[in-house]
Amino acid sequence: MAKQKDSLGKLLMTSGNPNAAIFACGIGLIAFGFVLGIAALFTTVYLFGVGAFFVIVGGIGVFAGLTGQATTFEVRSKGIRSVRRGEATEIRWDEIKRVVVQKSLLGGDQSVMRITNLGDGTQEYRGEKVMYEFTIAGGGEKIVYRCGGPNPSVHPRTLLSKLEEHARGKVTVHEPDQEVYFDD
Repeated sequence: MAKQKDSLGKLLMTSGNPNAAIFACGIGLIAFGFVLGIAALFTTVYLFGVGAFFVIVGGIGVFAGLTGQATTFEVRSKGIRSVRRGEATEIRWDEIKRVVVQKSLLGGDQSVMRITNLGDGTQEYRGEKVMYEFTIAGGGEKIVYRCGGPNPSVHPRTLLSKLEEHARGKVTVHEPDQEVYFDD
């Protein structure tokens, strides 16, 4: 059987599949809960309650991982795709009408650089405490993707440069001290 080609082309960047990590953590919590439950047989009954709590939380994690509750984001050669709860939203590069990028500071201004661009005097924030929210509209669809922090799965600066490359003149970046409202 021949492998089917993706309608949006070759995969360039992806946020990975966070559902697999949620599922694995759920299994780990269930196993830890059972270990605590068995240990409760030889010690105190309160330990059994803690074990039951871990089994319940782990079960919720397994359910969330299996049903695809976490969002997966893909950048492909012909467009972008966001998949949440099994429902895909796709926007081709030529259909993009507008991209709004709002930066925000995560928990204060530690580990943040405020850079002043010497050419035009504008200021920009960079660093591991800067979060990015990409709102991409076009083709009758809207995709909102948040990334940033210390270990982003899709690096926000790379995604921003890819969007600026394919949606020339349609990308607007707002720094944390600028408020933006995205009207539909």
